[in-house]
Amino acid sequence: MSDAATLACYQAQAPQLALSSAQAPSRHLDGFLDLLRPNDHVLELGCGTGRDAARIAERGFGLDTTDAVPAMAREVTTGLTRLIANNPCDMSYDDVVSLYENVL
Repeated sequence: MSDAATLACYQAQAPQLALSSAQAPSRHLDGFLDLLRPNDHVLELGCGTGRDAARIAERGFGLDTTDAVPAMAREVTTGLTRLIANNPCDMSYDDVVSLYENVL
């Protein structure tokens, strides 16, 4: 999603979208999380309004979130979630792997 008009729309609508997106997490998320070690740290790319971030934090994993739309990522408020300032897409593969055990 790199269309400027689309990004601007999501940016403007982020608070309303966060309130209206009380959905269950992705159906395969728990299976993925079951494979992780306790205390693993996850980088979630494209967190949107946080439906998966909430489950990841609930399961006790460290979590950093990012999204192409900063306002969407700021709506993720799980208490264990840290919004990262640097876009991991601008980082090298080696840098991302050295910081995170898991990228979702």
